[in-house]
Amino acid sequence: GGKEAPASASPSKQVKPSVTASPSLETPPMAKAAPPPGFVAPPPPAPVSVARYSYRQPAKPAAGDRAKAQPIFAEGLNAHRERRLAAAIAAYREALKLDPSFYQANYNLGLAAYEVNDLGQSLIAYEYALAIEPGSADARYNLALSLEQARFYLDAANELEKLLADR
Repeated sequence: GGKEAPASASPSKQVKPSVTASPSLETPPMAKAAPPPGFVAPPPPAPVSVARYSYRQPAKPAAGDRAKAQPIFAEGLNAHRERRLAAAIAAYREALKLDPSFYQANYNLGLAAYEVNDLGQSLIAYEYALAIEPGSADARYNLALSLEQARFYLDAANELEKLLADR
């Protein structure tokens, strides 16, 4: 037949592998060194704090007198186009007193406030714009830009994620 004997021959023929390490490769056991006298360990690093925006989450405002608000909004729009931002902001606010549900007045107030770096007013205006038109990609994107400019980075990223999820 073709059977071979197992490889376990007599003990005299077994070779034990031997590993020899040179003294230069041996690692000495780690010993804990005592700290020098007077040594004080530094405190652990402080946790990183990230500023978060406190959303107002306004309800959709009740409709007002759009007929009276419209011409004041138009004045604001003209001032905005002419880069008279303080006048534009004042007109948008006045239009919103007459009709708080005026989406475009809230949206444009957010734009103008952002341009003069009044980020608090910009954020609130975009929140109201989104309360009126929750699906507005423009208002959500500009809210994210205002959040980013105000250093609310996580909230800005969350708004952009919402924008992408709605697409």
